[in-house]
Amino acid sequence: MKKFLIKYILIFIGFLFVSSGLAFILRSQLGMGPWGALEVALSSITGLSVGRLAQIISLCLIVVAWFMGIKPSLTTILNMIFIGQFLDMFLLIIPVSNGLFFNILFFVIGTLIYAFGISMYMKNAKNDGPGPRESFMLALSSKLKISLRVARIIIDISVLVSAFVLKGPIGFGTIIFAFSAGPLIQFFLKISGYKVSQNSKKNEQVIEETSD
Repeated sequence: MKKFLIKYILIFIGFLFVSSGLAFILRSQLGMGPWGALEVALSSITGLSVGRLAQIISLCLIVVAWFMGIKPSLTTILNMIFIGQFLDMFLLIIPVSNGLFFNILFFVIGTLIYAFGISMYMKNAKNDGPGPRESFMLALSSKLKISLRVARIIIDISVLVSAFVLKGPIGFGTIIFAFSAGPLIQFFLKISGYKVSQNSKKNEQVIEETSD
């Protein structure tokens, strides 16, 4: 019981880091990842908060993935609920950056915090199943008989195009985030002493591109 509580406390701390990192990236005004950009765009259209849209999109992806054969875990559900909840909380606290220096500072801080949070989440939830977006990627890969990387590219391009059409926050930071998030997560996993088992190897490949 004690191990269970400690595990989920650390997972929730990981959620906090991920959400605060996303909030800093959004407030940097330099651009977000495909999913984040789509959520912000839909938020502007619907009037719902960014966090609420993140929850709704995650729920839709979980349901679709479940119908396609990927059953959600408790951690998947908690991811869906609390990432969005914490994101809204941090967006109320973190101001919009003003000036190029602070734009870059917020983006760097956000990307580092985000990557650390994902690595923390991965380390403590490595045998609990992937997050909502990664579940959908696994389901698409399985149904279309394609690699995870190809499935990820198809999804990312589709989401990015949708975000662009809906005038989401896509910019130079979107490109930087795409190339830096994965290596940073790997770095934090390495220094944390993350032991890669056969199952966690798959999860590492699935989650390294992260949820947003």
